[in-house]
Amino acid sequence: MKGGFDMYRKVTPDLVVATFRGGVFSLIAVALMGCLAFVETWAFIGTGDIREIIDVELGVSPARINIEVEFPRLNCDDAAVELWRGKSRAATHGLERTLRVWRFDDATKRSHPYRKIPEGAKKVDHEVGDSMGGCKLKGYIAYEHTSPGTVAISAPAGSDLSHHVVDFTFGMPLTQNQARSLKSLPERYSKVVASTLQRIRYESPSRDKVFHHFVHVVPTKYQLAKRKGFTAFQLLHQSHLSHMDGAQEAMTRFGFDISPMTALVSNRSAKRWYDFLTSLLSIIGGAFTVVSLLERGAAALGG
Repeated sequence: MKGGFDMYRKVTPDLVVATFRGGVFSLIAVALMGCLAFVETWAFIGTGDIREIIDVELGVSPARINIEVEFPRLNCDDAAVELWRGKSRAATHGLERTLRVWRFDDATKRSHPYRKIPEGAKKVDHEVGDSMGGCKLKGYIAYEHTSPGTVAISAPAGSDLSHHVVDFTFGMPLTQNQARSLKSLPERYSKVVASTLQRIRYESPSRDKVFHHFVHVVPTKYQLAKRKGFTAFQLLHQSHLSHMDGAQEAMTRFGFDISPMTALVSNRSAKRWYDFLTSLLSIIGGAFTVVSLLERGAAALGG
């Protein structure tokens, strides 16, 4: 049995000869294997391909709706803000503390806090902000729900509800690191700001026409390489002009619905350590074998 079956047979040292050509190919093999090992290791510890996975996860609510909308030709005394859940009006306790109303001048962009005059009280002459003919809403509305809703801004019939949307987003404001992380992704994965809504002016062509908006909200969990995971809300927006009857109060609506589907966006490497080890050994072994074949070919050609 001795020597009959041996998968690792040895060549006696006196039959092994070192050559200059073999030394050159050995250096080439070492350099090639080192380079490939470095590239494979860097790919394993670095970022991977961006991938998006859709999953069903109920109960992911935005917690808040961030709002900053300017109405250049609307008197703050005439403006009213309502929040609707489905077809019923939602309670807005504490709304005056989180969503502030400002008198606003569109030409100078100056604003001043609006103070409502109680009924029966005497108005102070030449109060600061009286010369400002516009109104601005700035702040947020708490929304701990996943059901569709509407933010409605109403005014008496015939009011001009032309507006400029400075901010209309969902969820807690992003930190600087989170914002930088999103900027590193392609736009299709980071639409936390609706480009067709944000920083856009909506001018009503006449007093009997107002803009209505609808925003589809997709909760998205981001798991990015070398970053702590966080949740943001991607937006898909559309708007249209609506005709109002002459006696009907003017109203601009921002309708929204929150998707029960949660998206997961990640660029972390999906390769496991054993996949990495197998791949690394395969690459090194393959490089060694290829260089060995080249060396044998060179030896055969050189005689």
